[in-house]
Amino acid sequence: MNKEPIFEIKSIEPAITEMKYIIKGIALDRINEGDILYISHQMSQDDYFVVESFEIKDRKIKRAYAFMEITIRANGVFSIIPEKYLFDLVEEYIAEIDFHQAKNIAENAAFNSLNQFRTDPQIALLSDDFIEGECCWIFFRNKELAGPPEQALTWSSNYVITKKGNIFTIGDRPDTLEESKEYIQRYSSHLKRTRE
Repeated sequence: MNKEPIFEIKSIEPAITEMKYIIKGIALDRINEGDILYISHQMSQDDYFVVESFEIKDRKIKRAYAFMEITIRANGVFSIIPEKYLFDLVEEYIAEIDFHQAKNIAENAAFNSLNQFRTDPQIALLSDDFIEGECCWIFFRNKELAGPPEQALTWSSNYVITKKGNIFTIGDRPDTLEESKEYIQRYSSHLKRTRE
């Protein structure tokens, strides 16, 4: 088992009740009521919060999903002050395919989605750019290819290939390399939990 970030902390403040805290930030994956969120990525399990409830814009919700900005109300037991992230325990992720196999999957998917929008069969379907994370690669479409707005979901997708050989499509890449790295790290953390 490893610890992976699951919540990016924006602020923590004590609630009126002793040992209870209000934690604001962004969920990096699904979090449920009753989940244990660890304060350190170290293997010690002594410092943690237990989620009691969630709020999003002053409305209570039962579960948080990736990239939701939420407020958590939690019980806390810890001897150190949490800094940037809270963590959860996940099983080790074992890759089943290599880069060349992943690229082949992406190229086949791009052919099925984008070939109809090519004006010349020599135009590449995928960009030479890609990014690799711990659990997946993202292959980007050739931005020279475009179709009508009503078919944007077909021609504007990029391809996430997991290291277990699964494929997902996503919209256009983040604007900067730093944002791309952060995005793929979050996606890799999600894949470790789902084992896809």
